[in-house]
Amino acid sequence: MSRERRGKDRMKVCIPIRIFGRGLAGTVFHDGMCRDISESGIGFDTNADLFVGEVVELQFQLHDADYYCYRVRLLYKRGQRYGGCFAAGGRRSQPDNS
Repeated sequence: MSRERRGKDRMKVCIPIRIFGRGLAGTVFHDGMCRDISESGIGFDTNADLFVGEVVELQFQLHDADYYCYRVRLLYKRGQRYGGCFAAGGRRSQPDNS
C-alpha cells in the first residue's frame, strides 16, 4: 500500500479558477478548474503550460462571496493536472501585479 504524502485531507470540488503568472510581457493569466483543496494545498486542471517549482497565484470565488487569491508553489504535473502547496503570503483579494 502506498502512503499518502499529503499532510491534510483534500476535499473534492469543481470550482473555476484563474491562474496568474509572470510572462515576458508582465502578468499573464489562464483559466482552469480546481479539483481538490485542503488547508495546505490544491489540485487543479488547466491547458496552461506551467512549470513545477514556480509560484503562481490562483484566484477563485466561492458562491457569491469575495474572490480569494492565494500564492501556490507547483509541486507536480501529470498531463493537464497540477498540484501545489499554499505559499507564504496568505489570502489577497486581487493578484499581485507588481
